[in-house]
Amino acid sequence: MQKILNILISGGAGYVGSHLSIFLLKKTNFNIFSIDNFSNSSPALIVTLKKKYKKNFFFEKIDIRNTKKLSNFFFKNNIDIVIHLAAKIEASESFVKKKEYKIINLDSTKELIKISIANKVKKFIFASSAAVYGNVASGYCSERRAVHPINPYGKYKLQVETYISQNKKKMSFAILRFFNIGGIEGIFYPFFYKRTSIFFLLVKFLLLDKKIFHINKSSICTKDNSPERDFIHVSDISKIIYHAALIKKNFILLNCGRGVRTSVVNLIKTLEHLSNKKIKTKLMKAKIGDPTSVISNSNYLNKYIKKIKFKNLNQIMKDCFYMSLFLKKLKTFK
Repeated sequence: MQKILNILISGGAGYVGSHLSIFLLKKTNFNIFSIDNFSNSSPALIVTLKKKYKKNFFFEKIDIRNTKKLSNFFFKNNIDIVIHLAAKIEASESFVKKKEYKIINLDSTKELIKISIANKVKKFIFASSAAVYGNVASGYCSERRAVHPINPYGKYKLQVETYISQNKKKMSFAILRFFNIGGIEGIFYPFFYKRTSIFFLLVKFLLLDKKIFHINKSSICTKDNSPERDFIHVSDISKIIYHAALIKKNFILLNCGRGVRTSVVNLIKTLEHLSNKKIKTKLMKAKIGDPTSVISNSNYLNKYIKKIKFKNLNQIMKDCFYMSLFLKKLKTFK
Protein backbone atom coordinates (compact mmCIF):
# COMPACT_ATOMS: atom_id res chain seq x y z
CA MET A 1 0.00 0.00 0.00
CA GLN A 2 1.38 3.40 -1.02
CA LYS A 3 2.22 5.72 1.87
CA ILE A 4 0.21 8.93 2.00
CA LEU A 5 2.59 11.90 2.10
CA ASN A 6 1.87 15.02 4.13
CA ILE A 7 2.81 18.06 2.05
CA LEU A 8 3.04 21.56 3.46
CA ILE A 9 2.57 24.44 0.99
CA SER A 10 3.53 27.86 2.33
CA GLY A 11 1.69 30.57 0.42
CA GLY A 12 -0.92 27.93 -0.33
CA ALA A 13 -3.70 30.43 -1.01
CA GLY A 14 -1.63 32.38 -3.55
CA TYR A 15 -1.59 32.17 -7.34
CA VAL A 16 0.85 29.26 -7.71
CA GLY A 17 -0.02 27.74 -4.32
CA SER A 18 -3.73 27.36 -5.03
CA HIS A 19 -3.17 25.86 -8.46
CA LEU A 20 -0.63 23.46 -6.96
CA SER A 21 -2.97 22.53 -4.09
CA ILE A 22 -5.75 21.49 -6.45
CA PHE A 23 -3.34 19.64 -8.74
CA LEU A 24 -1.97 17.61 -5.81
CA LEU A 25 -5.37 17.05 -4.21
CA LYS A 26 -6.47 15.27 -7.38
CA LYS A 27 -3.78 12.70 -6.63
CA THR A 28 -4.67 9.95 -4.15
CA ASN A 29 -1.45 9.79 -2.14
CA PHE A 30 -1.22 13.30 -0.63
CA ASN A 31 -2.58 15.22 2.32
CA ILE A 32 -2.18 18.94 1.71
CA PHE A 33 -1.40 21.24 4.62
CA SER A 34 -1.65 24.86 3.51
CA ILE A 35 -0.52 27.99 5.34
CA ASP A 36 -0.92 31.63 4.27
CA ASN A 37 -1.45 35.11 5.72
CA PHE A 38 -3.67 36.25 2.80
CA SER A 39 -1.42 39.16 1.86
CA ASN A 40 -1.75 38.22 -1.84
CA SER A 41 -4.96 36.21 -1.77
CA SER A 42 -8.35 35.78 -0.11
CA PRO A 43 -9.85 33.45 2.53
CA ALA A 44 -12.66 32.75 0.04
CA LEU A 45 -10.35 30.44 -1.89
CA ILE A 46 -9.65 28.36 1.23
CA VAL A 47 -13.38 28.06 1.92
CA THR A 48 -13.84 26.73 -1.62
CA LEU A 49 -11.06 24.16 -1.22
CA LYS A 50 -12.28 23.02 2.20
CA LYS A 51 -15.74 22.34 0.82
CA LYS A 52 -14.44 20.34 -2.12
CA TYR A 53 -11.60 18.43 -0.42
CA LYS A 54 -12.79 17.75 3.15
CA LYS A 55 -10.58 14.76 3.95
CA ASN A 56 -7.21 15.71 2.49
CA PHE A 57 -6.98 19.49 2.79
CA PHE A 58 -5.99 21.30 5.99
CA PHE A 59 -5.43 25.02 6.39
CA GLU A 60 -4.03 27.27 9.10
CA LYS A 61 -3.54 31.03 8.87
CA ILE A 62 0.15 31.56 9.61
CA ASP A 63 2.54 34.35 8.69
CA ILE A 64 5.94 32.75 8.03
CA ARG A 65 7.55 35.49 10.14
CA ASN A 66 5.89 33.89 13.18
CA THR A 67 8.48 31.21 13.93
CA LYS A 68 6.78 30.16 17.19
CA LYS A 69 3.52 29.41 15.40
CA LEU A 70 5.43 27.65 12.61
CA SER A 71 7.27 25.44 15.10
CA ASN A 72 3.99 24.50 16.79
CA PHE A 73 2.48 23.67 13.41
CA PHE A 74 5.33 21.28 12.57
CA PHE A 75 5.11 19.74 16.06
CA LYS A 76 1.40 18.95 15.55
CA ASN A 77 1.71 17.65 11.97
CA ASN A 78 4.03 15.01 10.58
CA ILE A 79 5.18 16.88 7.45
CA ASP A 80 7.08 14.88 4.80
CA ILE A 81 7.62 17.56 2.13
CA VAL A 82 7.71 21.35 2.35
CA ILE A 83 6.98 23.41 -0.77
CA HIS A 84 7.94 26.98 0.08
CA LEU A 85 6.12 29.48 -2.13
CA ALA A 86 5.33 32.28 0.36
CA ALA A 87 7.28 35.43 -0.54
CA LYS A 88 7.15 39.07 -1.55
CA ILE A 89 7.53 39.04 -5.32
CA GLU A 90 7.76 42.53 -6.88
CA ALA A 91 11.29 43.36 -8.04
CA SER A 92 10.81 47.15 -8.20
CA GLU A 93 9.00 47.20 -4.86
CA SER A 94 11.93 45.38 -3.24
CA PHE A 95 13.99 48.58 -3.52
CA VAL A 96 11.36 50.58 -1.58
CA LYS A 97 10.60 47.85 0.98
CA LYS A 98 14.06 46.33 1.22
CA LYS A 99 13.85 45.54 4.94
CA GLU A 100 10.46 43.85 4.59
CA TYR A 101 11.73 41.77 1.67
CA LYS A 102 14.78 40.71 3.66
CA ILE A 103 12.72 39.64 6.66
CA ILE A 104 10.14 37.68 4.64
CA ASN A 105 12.15 36.34 1.69
CA LEU A 106 15.47 35.69 3.42
CA ASP A 107 15.33 35.59 7.21
CA SER A 108 11.96 33.83 7.54
CA THR A 109 12.86 31.34 4.81
CA LYS A 110 16.06 30.40 6.62
CA GLU A 111 14.06 29.89 9.83
CA LEU A 112 11.56 27.68 7.96
CA ILE A 113 14.46 25.57 6.65
CA LYS A 114 15.86 25.22 10.19
CA ILE A 115 12.44 24.16 11.52
CA SER A 116 12.07 21.66 8.66
CA ILE A 117 15.47 20.12 9.39
CA ALA A 118 14.69 19.92 13.11
CA ASN A 119 11.41 18.13 12.37
CA LYS A 120 13.04 15.62 10.00
CA VAL A 121 11.25 16.77 6.85
CA LYS A 122 12.28 14.53 3.95
CA LYS A 123 12.35 17.18 1.20
CA PHE A 124 12.28 20.97 0.95
CA ILE A 125 11.30 22.57 -2.37
CA PHE A 126 12.23 26.24 -2.67
CA ALA A 127 10.58 28.56 -5.18
CA SER A 128 13.47 30.68 -6.38
CA SER A 129 13.42 33.02 -9.38
CA ALA A 130 15.02 33.82 -12.71
CA ALA A 131 15.75 37.18 -11.03
CA VAL A 132 18.98 35.64 -9.70
CA TYR A 133 20.47 35.85 -13.22
CA GLY A 134 20.18 39.63 -13.40
CA ASN A 135 20.41 41.60 -16.64
CA VAL A 136 20.97 39.15 -19.48
CA ALA A 137 21.29 40.97 -22.80
CA SER A 138 21.43 37.86 -24.99
CA GLY A 139 21.52 34.09 -24.91
CA TYR A 140 19.82 31.67 -22.57
CA CYS A 141 20.29 31.17 -18.83
CA SER A 142 21.49 27.72 -17.87
CA GLU A 143 21.77 26.72 -14.22
CA ARG A 144 25.55 26.99 -14.60
CA ARG A 145 25.45 30.58 -15.80
CA ALA A 146 26.94 33.20 -13.50
CA VAL A 147 24.32 34.90 -11.33
CA HIS A 148 24.25 38.68 -10.86
CA PRO A 149 20.87 39.81 -9.47
CA ILE A 150 20.12 43.50 -10.01
CA ASN A 151 17.42 43.99 -7.37
CA PRO A 152 17.00 43.10 -3.68
CA TYR A 153 14.31 40.55 -4.57
CA GLY A 154 16.77 38.54 -6.68
CA LYS A 155 19.61 39.00 -4.19
CA TYR A 156 17.58 37.54 -1.32
CA LYS A 157 16.47 34.60 -3.46
CA LEU A 158 20.12 33.92 -4.29
CA GLN A 159 21.15 34.17 -0.64
CA VAL A 160 18.55 31.51 0.23
CA GLU A 161 19.97 29.30 -2.54
CA THR A 162 23.42 29.72 -0.98
CA TYR A 163 22.05 28.85 2.46
CA ILE A 164 20.43 25.72 1.01
CA SER A 165 23.74 24.67 -0.59
CA GLN A 166 25.40 24.99 2.80
CA ASN A 167 22.78 22.72 4.40
CA LYS A 168 22.08 20.17 1.65
CA LYS A 169 23.58 17.31 3.67
CA LYS A 170 20.95 17.82 6.38
CA MET A 171 17.86 17.42 4.18
CA SER A 172 16.93 16.79 0.56
CA PHE A 173 16.43 20.02 -1.40
CA ALA A 174 15.06 21.09 -4.78
CA ILE A 175 15.61 24.68 -5.95
CA LEU A 176 13.22 25.72 -8.72
CA ARG A 177 13.97 28.97 -10.52
CA PHE A 178 10.62 30.20 -11.81
CA PHE A 179 10.51 32.28 -14.98
CA ASN A 180 7.41 34.33 -15.95
CA ILE A 181 4.24 32.52 -14.94
CA GLY A 182 0.84 33.14 -16.54
CA GLY A 183 -2.45 31.44 -17.30
CA ILE A 184 -5.36 30.19 -15.24
CA GLU A 185 -6.68 26.71 -14.45
CA GLY A 186 -10.24 27.09 -13.18
CA ILE A 187 -12.58 30.02 -13.60
CA PHE A 188 -12.77 31.12 -9.97
CA TYR A 189 -9.11 31.93 -9.38
CA PRO A 190 -8.85 35.62 -10.39
CA PHE A 191 -11.29 36.68 -7.69
CA PHE A 192 -8.77 35.79 -5.04
CA TYR A 193 -5.43 37.19 -6.19
CA LYS A 194 -3.75 40.54 -5.72
CA ARG A 195 -1.25 40.35 -8.55
CA THR A 196 0.61 42.88 -10.69
CA SER A 197 2.15 40.47 -13.21
CA ILE A 198 1.64 41.31 -16.87
CA PHE A 199 -0.89 38.47 -17.23
CA PHE A 200 -3.22 39.94 -14.62
CA LEU A 201 -2.61 43.49 -15.82
CA LEU A 202 -3.75 42.43 -19.29
CA VAL A 203 -6.88 40.73 -17.88
CA LYS A 204 -7.74 43.98 -16.12
CA PHE A 205 -6.92 46.04 -19.23
CA LEU A 206 -9.35 44.03 -21.37
CA LEU A 207 -11.99 43.89 -18.68
CA LEU A 208 -12.05 47.63 -18.08
CA ASP A 209 -11.79 48.52 -21.79
CA LYS A 210 -8.83 50.78 -21.20
CA LYS A 211 -7.47 52.73 -24.19
CA ILE A 212 -3.69 52.30 -23.86
CA PHE A 213 -1.59 49.54 -22.33
CA HIS A 214 1.66 50.88 -20.90
CA ILE A 215 4.84 48.89 -21.45
CA ASN A 216 8.03 49.61 -19.55
CA LYS A 217 10.96 49.85 -21.97
CA SER A 218 13.88 47.48 -21.64
CA SER A 219 16.95 48.97 -20.00
CA ILE A 220 19.13 47.65 -22.86
CA CYS A 221 18.06 47.89 -26.50
CA THR A 222 16.01 44.95 -27.85
CA LYS A 223 14.40 44.51 -31.29
CA ASP A 224 11.20 46.30 -30.30
CA ASN A 225 12.53 48.10 -27.18
CA SER A 226 10.40 45.98 -24.85
CA PRO A 227 11.70 43.41 -22.32
CA GLU A 228 12.04 39.79 -23.42
CA ARG A 229 10.67 37.05 -21.23
CA ASP A 230 10.11 33.30 -21.02
CA PHE A 231 6.44 32.63 -20.27
CA ILE A 232 5.26 29.37 -18.73
CA HIS A 233 1.73 28.27 -17.81
CA VAL A 234 0.91 28.04 -14.09
CA SER A 235 -0.49 24.52 -14.51
CA ASP A 236 2.86 23.41 -15.96
CA ILE A 237 4.59 24.87 -12.90
CA SER A 238 2.34 22.65 -10.75
CA LYS A 239 3.42 19.61 -12.75
CA ILE A 240 7.11 20.54 -12.43
CA ILE A 241 6.80 20.92 -8.65
CA TYR A 242 5.03 17.55 -8.42
CA HIS A 243 7.75 15.76 -10.39
CA ALA A 244 10.50 17.58 -8.49
CA ALA A 245 9.02 16.30 -5.24
CA LEU A 246 9.36 12.73 -6.52
CA ILE A 247 12.92 13.02 -7.90
CA LYS A 248 15.21 10.85 -5.77
CA LYS A 249 18.19 13.16 -5.58
CA ASN A 250 19.52 14.82 -2.46
CA PHE A 251 19.92 18.17 -4.24
CA ILE A 252 18.65 19.50 -7.54
CA LEU A 253 18.56 22.95 -9.16
CA LEU A 254 16.23 23.47 -12.11
CA ASN A 255 15.16 26.35 -14.34
CA CYS A 256 11.37 26.37 -14.74
CA GLY A 257 10.73 27.94 -18.12
CA ARG A 258 9.89 26.79 -21.66
CA GLY A 259 13.06 28.21 -23.20
CA VAL A 260 11.06 30.37 -25.65
CA ARG A 261 11.91 34.07 -26.10
CA THR A 262 8.92 36.44 -26.26
CA SER A 263 9.04 40.21 -26.09
CA VAL A 264 6.26 42.03 -24.26
CA VAL A 265 5.27 43.67 -27.57
CA ASN A 266 4.88 40.24 -29.19
CA LEU A 267 2.87 39.10 -26.19
CA ILE A 268 0.43 41.94 -26.88
CA LYS A 269 0.29 41.02 -30.59
CA THR A 270 -0.64 37.44 -29.68
CA LEU A 271 -3.47 38.75 -27.51
CA GLU A 272 -4.61 41.09 -30.30
CA HIS A 273 -4.90 38.15 -32.68
CA LEU A 274 -6.87 36.03 -30.20
CA SER A 275 -9.20 38.81 -29.09
CA ASN A 276 -9.58 40.37 -32.56
CA LYS A 277 -9.06 43.67 -30.81
CA LYS A 278 -6.45 46.33 -31.53
CA ILE A 279 -4.47 47.14 -28.40
CA LYS A 280 -2.74 50.50 -28.36
CA THR A 281 0.54 50.51 -26.47
CA LYS A 282 2.82 53.18 -25.12
CA LEU A 283 6.44 52.66 -24.14
CA MET A 284 7.25 54.11 -20.73
CA LYS A 285 10.64 54.51 -19.06
CA ALA A 286 12.44 51.36 -17.94
CA LYS A 287 11.34 49.98 -14.60
CA ILE A 288 13.92 50.02 -11.83
CA GLY A 289 15.44 46.57 -11.28
CA ASP A 290 13.76 45.15 -14.38
CA PRO A 291 16.09 42.94 -16.48
CA THR A 292 16.18 43.27 -20.26
CA SER A 293 16.02 39.61 -21.20
CA VAL A 294 15.66 36.46 -19.09
CA ILE A 295 15.18 33.24 -21.10
CA SER A 296 15.61 29.75 -19.73
CA ASN A 297 17.95 27.08 -20.99
CA SER A 298 15.68 24.17 -20.07
CA ASN A 299 17.99 21.24 -20.83
CA TYR A 300 18.19 20.12 -17.20
CA LEU A 301 14.45 20.46 -16.76
CA ASN A 302 13.78 18.31 -19.83
CA LYS A 303 16.34 15.78 -18.63
CA TYR A 304 14.82 15.24 -15.18
CA ILE A 305 11.16 15.91 -15.97
CA LYS A 306 10.20 14.33 -19.28
CA LYS A 307 6.43 13.86 -19.03
CA ILE A 308 5.25 17.45 -19.46
CA LYS A 309 3.92 18.73 -22.77
CA PHE A 310 4.11 22.44 -22.07
CA LYS A 311 1.23 24.77 -22.87
CA ASN A 312 2.28 27.48 -25.33
CA LEU A 313 1.94 31.26 -25.31
CA ASN A 314 -1.37 31.04 -27.22
CA GLN A 315 -2.90 29.09 -24.35
CA ILE A 316 -1.66 31.60 -21.77
CA MET A 317 -3.13 34.48 -23.77
CA LYS A 318 -6.37 32.57 -24.41
CA ASP A 319 -6.75 32.26 -20.65
CA CYS A 320 -6.19 35.99 -20.39
CA PHE A 321 -8.81 36.85 -23.02
CA TYR A 322 -11.51 34.41 -21.88
CA MET A 323 -10.99 35.35 -18.25
CA SER A 324 -11.63 39.00 -19.09
CA LEU A 325 -14.85 38.01 -20.89
CA PHE A 326 -15.96 35.87 -17.98
CA LEU A 327 -15.35 38.61 -15.43
CA LYS A 328 -17.00 41.22 -17.64
CA LYS A 329 -20.11 39.05 -17.82
CA LEU A 330 -20.19 38.83 -14.04
CA LYS A 331 -19.33 42.53 -13.75
CA THR A 332 -16.84 41.67 -11.02
CA PHE A 333 -13.15 42.38 -10.68
CA LYS A 334 -10.84 43.65 -7.95
